[in-house]
Amino acid sequence: SKEVSYSVVMQLVEKYFGKERVVCADNFFSSVKLALDLLEKNIKYVGTIRKNKPEIPEEFILTKDRQICSSKFGFNNNLTMVSY
Repeated sequence: SKEVSYSVVMQLVEKYFGKERVVCADNFFSSVKLALDLLEKNIKYVGTIRKNKPEIPEEFILTKDRQICSSKFGFNNNLTMVSY
């Protein structure tokens, strides 16, 4: 579940809070909330995210009109999202 995957990541990296680390994970663990909460602890997050997550903007999900191998970037404060 969403809460379990969030808790697992937070517990695994707790000893690195405040130490300028980067966490990489797959879509099972990824969420905007996790990325924001880790950023508050001085930890950056890089990961894939499922397109069915409610926090993904619609223009990142609709790709049939985009060129093959194109990228779309979105920025919101300290977060960057890329659709490739």
